[in-house]
Amino acid sequence: MKKMLEYFEVKEIIYPSQIDAITFEDYPVFRKSAMKATRKTELKDIGAFCRMFLVPRGYLTNELAMGKTFLPRIRINDDELDANPAITPNDYKVINTYLRGAFISGATTYKGEYTRRMFCCFIHILKNSGCRPSELLAVRRKDIEITNPQRFSESKEKWEDDFKLKLHIRKSKTGKRRDVLCRSNAASNLLEFLKFQKKWMKTNGFTFTPNDESLLFGKPDELFEKTLAYRHLDSYWEQVRMELKDKLEGNRFSERKYTIYSLRSTFIEDCITANLDVYLVARLCGNSVDVIQKYYDRHDVLKRADEVQKLPIGRKKPAKPETVDIDAL
Repeated sequence: MKKMLEYFEVKEIIYPSQIDAITFEDYPVFRKSAMKATRKTELKDIGAFCRMFLVPRGYLTNELAMGKTFLPRIRINDDELDANPAITPNDYKVINTYLRGAFISGATTYKGEYTRRMFCCFIHILKNSGCRPSELLAVRRKDIEITNPQRFSESKEKWEDDFKLKLHIRKSKTGKRRDVLCRSNAASNLLEFLKFQKKWMKTNGFTFTPNDESLLFGKPDELFEKTLAYRHLDSYWEQVRMELKDKLEGNRFSERKYTIYSLRSTFIEDCITANLDVYLVARLCGNSVDVIQKYYDRHDVLKRADEVQKLPIGRKKPAKPETVDIDAL
């Protein structure tokens, strides 16, 4: 609604009676700096406001608000759906190396050290959980479960730790709760951060002990009841991206820059490339199968070239099964 009010100010609209059939025709131009998907969502919200607030109160007629041309249509082409391209394995390796090295060591204060370590862990879990940033920020300690089923190392001939992380997402975009099974070494990474957190708090005189209700990525000076603002996290990401701009190859299926939401796209493409069925991936990410296929499924088919190009050279034809006549036995 904030952008709608700004638009009204530009159009010099003060009263609802000034709204007519062509009032919003310039809105796409007014918001041309925003992504098409964002503009489309904003117009949808404006339409809902007009129908559910202005019409019942007599400020607009139902015929006007329901008119086909009352709000401009935003058409999104398939090549415009890649706003958050998945990060390639090589690029993520570069990002992860920088985060765990120069980025952390670049802190100049004890609070900066904590914030940067937390950001590194946050990024790694986003990449291996497929969560939306807002969902992960809302996770509390009671919402995580770390298990250690262990695995047997053939080379070392002994059992080794194999930590697994499960997240329970209570606040999601769709409003539905879900469980997320994290991939790779997300659990080990989180345990490493929590050990650092405990040591850091003791060193810097924090007497409060996090409890089950504490936000996993909460701020110690706020007693873990508040997290960093998204704009703060986004500024850190921009800092990382700018620092590595000459080292990142980018996704060859998109000309767009990596964003924090690219970590969600990366998780989805990694799962699909690993042959997880799309229904399971949709359940893990809190999306429908249609949304996964439309917005996220752009994994590189070259990674599965062997399956596609495999030729049946030198193979014998399968034997024709013979039917046994049991009466002839």
